[in-house]
Amino acid sequence: VEVNTTLEIPTAFTPDGDNYNDVWNIKELANYPECKVEIFTRSGHKIFESVGYETPWDGTDNGAQVDQGAYYFVIRLERDQIIPLTGSITVIR
Repeated sequence: VEVNTTLEIPTAFTPDGDNYNDVWNIKELANYPECKVEIFTRSGHKIFESVGYETPWDGTDNGAQVDQGAYYFVIRLERDQIIPLTGSITVIR
C-alpha cells in the first residue's frame, strides 16, 4: 500500500460570496479523515482548526471575515511516516 503525500493545496481563494472559489478547498484531504488542519495569522494566533476537513475554511475567524492577506497553515495527515505540511494561503477580497 502506498500513501499519496502530494496534495494539491491552493495558494489563494476569494471568499467574496460569488459562489466561486469561496472556500479553501483541498479535495484530497477526504482521503485523510483523521487529518488536522490549523490556520494562523502572521502573529501566530490560531483562527481555524479542524479534525478532518469536511467543512473547508471560509475565510472567517469566529464568524467574522478575516482581512485580505496571507495566513499560514499546518496540515497533519496523522500518518506516522508523514511530516506536517506547512505553507501560506492568501485571502483575496
